Amino acid sequence: MPFRIVEGSIKTASSEVRVEPYLDRSGAAKVQFRPLNDIDLYGEYDRLDTVSISEYSLTPARQRDCRYVIRTPVPCGENSLSDPDAVRYCYKSALQIVHDLGLRSVAFPLIGVADGEKSKELALQIAAEEIRRFLNDNEDTDILLVIHDKLNFLPDREVHSALSKFIYNIEVREQRRQEREWNAVQMASTESFPAITDNDYGLTMPAGGLDEPETSAPNFSEADEEFYTTKPSKEARPAPKAKKPGRILPFSLGKSERKIVLDESFSQMLFRKIEEKGFQKDSDFYKKANITKQTFSKMKSPDYHPKKTTAVAAAIALELSLDGTNELLMKAGYCLSRSLRFDIIVEYFISEEIYDIDQINISLFDYDQPLLGG
Repeated sequence: MPFRIVEGSIKTASSEVRVEPYLDRSGAAKVQFRPLNDIDLYGEYDRLDTVSISEYSLTPARQRDCRYVIRTPVPCGENSLSDPDAVRYCYKSALQIVHDLGLRSVAFPLIGVADGEKSKELALQIAAEEIRRFLNDNEDTDILLVIHDKLNFLPDREVHSALSKFIYNIEVREQRRQEREWNAVQMASTESFPAITDNDYGLTMPAGGLDEPETSAPNFSEADEEFYTTKPSKEARPAPKAKKPGRILPFSLGKSERKIVLDESFSQMLFRKIEEKGFQKDSDFYKKANITKQTFSKMKSPDYHPKKTTAVAAAIALELSLDGTNELLMKAGYCLSRSLRFDIIVEYFISEEIYDIDQINISLFDYDQPLLGG
């Protein structure tokens, strides 16, 4: 998918270029930036191992899973987000380098995180906005946002609070429903099969206990022996039952006579909905669904079977209702249920008519669920 969020270290992120920040203790207001157009990246890189761009530097990486490293100053401390434009510039400048060099993938840390919930929430908001703005014009770039510590990851507080209550109410209600059903089954089994004791039949145990019964070989008379050893005659045997004529099944017919009517496939319904929603270009849809151009091309095949995360992402991009989403998912063999937390989170955003796929993915990541896209 073009935009992903993962937990880990930026040092181990696999991409063509990694953005590794260094801290500026003087505060965001004192950091001076210069436009990237002042330096010819291509000419400078041909002659030097490191290209200095104001406080930025582009350095060849020595790791196999990374080609370049962009080092950028990151304001820290209490005033790290006193100037949000400085944090936005960190993303914009690094993404401009990625665009100018024609790179296909980049990994970012969460820049500008300081103590305080408001700072963490704003830092995540800035990252998502700048990355999505860049992807709208550069669809072939994959961007990875690496969260080093989930304590620094805080979604929108209002959405997070409402979602937490929604999940709690559904999970508690489902748990209580299962408990009621289990108790009802236990009560029914107790009433239908009450416990039976010896006293119910007036039986008492002898003082000496029960003696084992004496066993002896059974005595067969001559008539019994003749009955068990003599085979019945054919006249005495019952006549076999006549077979009923079987019904003709479709697969017993010839190939030319078979007629199998299939329901609308996932791909057929998807592109019918895309046309109904009035998407002018294919790119408008797959950008909104956070899926790649290659995945969208595969969707055109009538035999295409998507992953559940991809199918849900398509439903979010189409802004379908809850019933419409389930109808589309059923074409691929899926559905939304209240037994999975992933489904509950998706249900909340659809019921609230929130179709921002980045905001949904942020909440899914916060609850350790798979992200939407493909």
